[in-house]
Amino acid sequence: MSHYIFKSEEDYHFKSKKVSKQLKEDLEFPDRDDEIRLKIATDGTITVKKGYAWDGCSPKFNILDLFWVGTPDGAINENKPVTYYASLVHDALGQFAKKESERMPFNRKERDLIFKEMLEGFALQWLYYLAVRIFGGLYSIFF
Repeated sequence: MSHYIFKSEEDYHFKSKKVSKQLKEDLEFPDRDDEIRLKIATDGTITVKKGYAWDGCSPKFNILDLFWVGTPDGAINENKPVTYYASLVHDALGQFAKKESERMPFNRKERDLIFKEMLEGFALQWLYYLAVRIFGGLYSIFF
């Protein structure tokens, strides 16, 4: 049983208006099978590659493979939950920050700000951002 809920069907690109690091070179982050899953370009554009799998907004728990309990991903908008892309980018950045912290150009606060920026227009933007700041910090301490 996989704990992933979503799997990206195509490459997704996002360039933050608020957080931008000037990099000397494009960065690529491979998964354990050596397949590139995340790219960060010199202009700050973040690309999460097709096939990336993640669990949406956390925490969530699968109950007997019947249903999920936990943080909702929001109403469906254009066939995807409102938090779909924000959670995709945030999870990918967080995953590779753990594995390659010396190469990751965004610290945890910046990754959380990117998540918040991507939720613009979502009524619960601030609540989700605060939850990520508080519980993400606790998660990083214990896991």
